[in-house]
Amino acid sequence: MGGRAETVSGLAGLGDALVTSLGGRNRLLGELLGEGARPREALEDLNRRGMTVEGVDSSRDLHTLARRAGLDLPFFDLVHRILFEDAPAPDVIDCLGGLDG
Repeated sequence: MGGRAETVSGLAGLGDALVTSLGGRNRLLGELLGEGARPREALEDLNRRGMTVEGVDSSRDLHTLARRAGLDLPFFDLVHRILFEDAPAPDVIDCLGGLDG
């Protein structure tokens, strides 16, 4: 797909993932979903408070790209299912347990 390993391992890749996991709007949405909030309602609430959660659109885009490329990305597929297909958020833990390699 034309990506470079340096991009993933640099600030644009791992750096952004680290910042997102330590705090921010994406993490806040994830915490709300983990507590049982419905994705659409949680996102609308955050938007009303002036917060844009870029990860939602990124999830949709990644899902589309992965399908086109024939990639199996179970974690990202589950995130997409949680956001757009009403899959229960606690299933992420089960998915992570199955990624041992």
